[in-house]
Amino acid sequence: MLKLQLMLMSTVCLAISSGCGGSPEVPGRPKTTPVSITVTQGGEPVEGATVAFIPTDPANGHAGSAITDDQGQAEPRTFEQGDGLVPGAYVVTVVKKDAPSQTGTASEDESDYQPPVPGQPAATPKNLLPPQYAEPAKSPLKATILETDEEQELTFTIE
Repeated sequence: MLKLQLMLMSTVCLAISSGCGGSPEVPGRPKTTPVSITVTQGGEPVEGATVAFIPTDPANGHAGSAITDDQGQAEPRTFEQGDGLVPGAYVVTVVKKDAPSQTGTASEDESDYQPPVPGQPAATPKNLLPPQYAEPAKSPLKATILETDEEQELTFTIE
């Protein structure tokens, strides 16, 4: 009985200690580099922007993305939250959509309120940033991610 308890305790300790070192390497998955980004426009942070990293080399084949916080900052992901990006060259797109009203126009207590029309599609969200930043073929934003364990910091300025 004591032998069984010791074996069980050893197994539990091994399981606990193996889970404390961060996310495990997944066989066949490329290594990623930790990356932090900041997106600004007119010197101000861009909150709620979707930033996409599209590989310029088809052999890479691993795109990444992030959504900026209220400081215009984010940590891109490729496979799981905050894992970074696969080393390589990327074209970067940035889109920030407005949140159109799902209940009509304006709020009910405003004089220009119009209730939604049944059967009419909801308004399509509008991109609030210049359109070239949304298209990979036109975006002037580029990034090269190096293979390193050090966090790479990138800043993108929307003009």
